[in-house]
Amino acid sequence: MGSRRTARECAMHILYTMDVCRVPKQEAENSFWQTKNYSNDVVSFATELIDGTAGNLDEIDGLLREIAENWELARMAGVDRAILRNASYELLCTP
Repeated sequence: MGSRRTARECAMHILYTMDVCRVPKQEAENSFWQTKNYSNDVVSFATELIDGTAGNLDEIDGLLREIAENWELARMAGVDRAILRNASYELLCTP
């Protein structure tokens, strides 16, 4: 599995924890990384995705609300929200 794919999965797990468990970003990251052993490339890219998604969350959620027909963000499954938020950040804000 490629390091970018792995980093996206890690970011999704951390974003999910932040959202569903309502814990601060630093706590979610510390909890996740302390039991894992990933390369620096994976950790670096995952952290970039997490920081970017969290930093643009209001804008991303606003866009998701606009395009989600017959769905409210709160009704979506937590995993789906994390994936959509992460993907939206990467598509909208990264080269």
